[in-house]
Amino acid sequence: MNFYQALFTDIGTHRKSNQDSIGLFKASTDRGEVLFALVCDGMGGYENGELASRMLIEAFEKWFKCEYPYSIYDQNFSHEELFRQWGKIIYDCNEKLVRYGTEHGISLGSTLTAVLLVEDEYFMAHVGDSRAYVITPDRVFRLTRDQSVVAEAVRRGEITPEQAKTDRRRNMLLECIGVTPDIHPLFYTGKYRGKDTFLLCSDGFWHNLADEELIRYLSGRQFSGDEDLSLHLQYLIELDKTRGEKDNLSAAAIVPYRERTESERMAMEKTVSSGTSDSKDIDRTGDTNPVNALPDDVQHVRIDPEEGGLVPSADKNDPAECRTADDTETVDLYVSPSAPARSEKAGDFGTKRIAGRFYMMLDEKEVREFADSSILSDI
Repeated sequence: MNFYQALFTDIGTHRKSNQDSIGLFKASTDRGEVLFALVCDGMGGYENGELASRMLIEAFEKWFKCEYPYSIYDQNFSHEELFRQWGKIIYDCNEKLVRYGTEHGISLGSTLTAVLLVEDEYFMAHVGDSRAYVITPDRVFRLTRDQSVVAEAVRRGEITPEQAKTDRRRNMLLECIGVTPDIHPLFYTGKYRGKDTFLLCSDGFWHNLADEELIRYLSGRQFSGDEDLSLHLQYLIELDKTRGEKDNLSAAAIVPYRERTESERMAMEKTVSSGTSDSKDIDRTGDTNPVNALPDDVQHVRIDPEEGGLVPSADKNDPAECRTADDTETVDLYVSPSAPARSEKAGDFGTKRIAGRFYMMLDEKEVREFADSSILSDI
């Protein structure tokens, strides 16, 4: 698979600071392009919320650059092991933020929604009320479950979805990284098909947008490059702001597609030059597997912090069970799949180069600059 991508974060119309952090990392490997995207919505006031959300981005950035390159070539590497690695990152960050908040007498935290796209599979981690969607030409599938007070009230039938939109408790979370020592991340995995759009977004983005608008502006089959996708995503952010959204708004849109082989390109050119068209063949381009992104088809698991293993979530509705950006950095990655890691500096390993480069896009400031700050070093 290859990917078109766009991401934006906006301070909004009422906030004095942007506490959201958003990251996108991409690598070319002999398994095709691999893409990793994250959206984190920080909370805790100016600087504190930004600290929490950026800390998560930096921690997962380090994993993607330093640990994952060895795993992708390991035949025994499973999604269970992937989720264990992600769980450890989440628990470690949660512990550091809780300790930092206690020591400084403040409360800070962040949501997390992250997706890794490899070949025709997706892997996802989720905490809080940021969201992940898959958008097809005629439907929108929400992949994540909000861990919030109003979402739980809707699930229990205490209020309607319409009432939830104006409920005073809509910003109250049941799960948040950095607030309490006890945390219950959710993990998902499944298949996807080309030309269907993945959308990751903070709650400021999804509050005022209808499914029909997401389909109209983000359905993947209308795009042939990053530029159009960026324009459509930016339009939705501006539309959301005109509807009175007061929160920060952040979103990442990813459209997987299968690059045509030389023979397919020649056949397409021949079709165009002859003035004929085979719509069935055109529609099939980019597809790999049918979407199985329906909520009931997604595997729900969580990590037991005491046991360290994965535990199936028996009841998906039980919270006790399932408790422009223009900044771009390119980093060369070196690795030897048969040798242990040898690191002299971040992003520079071993002896053999993987075919490709990593790309990182973030909002406003570089994570690396923030990581060198005294606040983060204190944690």
